[in-house]
Amino acid sequence: KELQKKEFEFFEYVRNTDEMELFRIIDKIKSQLIKKLSLLSAKYYLGHIMTWFRTNGIEIDPMKYKSKIRWNKIHKEIKYTPGRAEIQQIIDNSTKFEYKLFYHFCVATGARQSEILSLRKMDVDLSNAVPSVHFLAENTKTKQERYSFLTPECTDILKKYYLSKDIASEDLIFHINVMALQMQFHGLRK
Repeated sequence: KELQKKEFEFFEYVRNTDEMELFRIIDKIKSQLIKKLSLLSAKYYLGHIMTWFRTNGIEIDPMKYKSKIRWNKIHKEIKYTPGRAEIQQIIDNSTKFEYKLFYHFCVATGARQSEILSLRKMDVDLSNAVPSVHFLAENTKTKQERYSFLTPECTDILKKYYLSKDIASEDLIFHINVMALQMQFHGLRK
């Protein structure tokens, strides 16, 4: 009951305050959130608070909000990048030939897992001096079509793979279960 009374008092104070004081309150809430949460989580929480304000009749001009409440840019650092030896160990220790080929595709093209798994035989051109891979826009995260090239080692493994499997031009190259691939990958990294 005491908490409800304090919430009501705060709500009345916010409702009756001037705009400058309101932005000071919002900035103070933002500062408190940043101390306890990641920057992205703090933004989400403050967004919910702003929705609560609007729902309860406290109008805040979005342009003024943007100019008064400043957020630091979120810097994402790479947590860990495996070295050449570790990547080669992962490839060498793969249990299935198809997994080895998949990891070679990852290294050669730099493509995402889902992009590689959606490749069809007709998307790979082995007839040129430098074999290329065509990633269709519908299968990429950015929805932009692009080409990449294969290393000679990856090309040799792909040719051996084609000889061992009967793959039609419009068929997927890889028939790998995503969960099984991820479990196998994490098992190899240990």
